[in-house]
Amino acid sequence: QCDTAFQTLKKCLTQAPVLAFADAQKPYVLHVDASMDGLGGVLYQEHEERLRPVAFISRSLSPSERNYPAHKLEFLPLKWAVVDRLHEYLYGVPFEVRTDNNPLTYIMKSAKLDATGHRWLSALTTYNFSLKYRPSRKNVDADVLSRRPHTHLSADEEWQEIPAAGVRALCQALSAERRTGNASYACVVQQAGAHMSAVPKAYSHATEVAADHSPVLSLSELQTPK
Repeated sequence: QCDTAFQTLKKCLTQAPVLAFADAQKPYVLHVDASMDGLGGVLYQEHEERLRPVAFISRSLSPSERNYPAHKLEFLPLKWAVVDRLHEYLYGVPFEVRTDNNPLTYIMKSAKLDATGHRWLSALTTYNFSLKYRPSRKNVDADVLSRRPHTHLSADEEWQEIPAAGVRALCQALSAERRTGNASYACVVQQAGAHMSAVPKAYSHATEVAADHSPVLSLSELQTPK
C-alpha cells in the first residue's frame, strides 16, 4: 500500500495538471539550490498567471563534490541544472535563475575561479539568463530536492549496536567520573568503541550503578542453581 501511494504521488507530481507542458514562446524561471547532501532544482513557466513546474531535478553529491569549498558548491547547482540537465529547455531562450545563494551573483562577476570554475563559467556564457537572489525561506522547492535522502539505508546501516558489556562499562565509567566531577561523556563513548550518535538521548545522563566493582559470584553460587 505504501509503494502504491508513493507511485501515485510521483505520477501526480509529474503530469498535468501539476506539471505543465513546456512552451518555447514563454520565458523560464529556474530555482536551484545545493546542500551538503545533494543538488536540487525546479524549472517553471508562467501559465494562467502563475508559475507552474515544468521539470523537477535532483541528485546526490559525489564524494569529491562533498569536499568542495562553499563558494564552489554554490556554483555547482547552476552549472549542473542549466548545462547538464535542462539544456534542451534553456539553450537559445532567455530565462531567470533564482537562488538563495547570494554569493553566487558575486562569483559570476568577479570571484577568482579555479580551472574547473572557469570551464563551468565558459559553458554558462552560451546561455541567456539573469540571476536573482531569493531568500532561503522562499526557496523551499529546490532546497527540499537538494536535501532529500538520495541513498538507500540497509537494515545494517540504520542501527549501531553497543553490546551489553559495553553499555555496563559505559554506565560504570560515567558514574565513577560523576563522583569525581571529571565526567567526560564523549571520551567514554569513544572508549566503548561507539560513536556519540549511537547512544540514545535517554541514556546520555550518568546513572548511579555499582561502578566500583563488578558482581562476583562465589564458587557455591556458580555450582548451585537458583
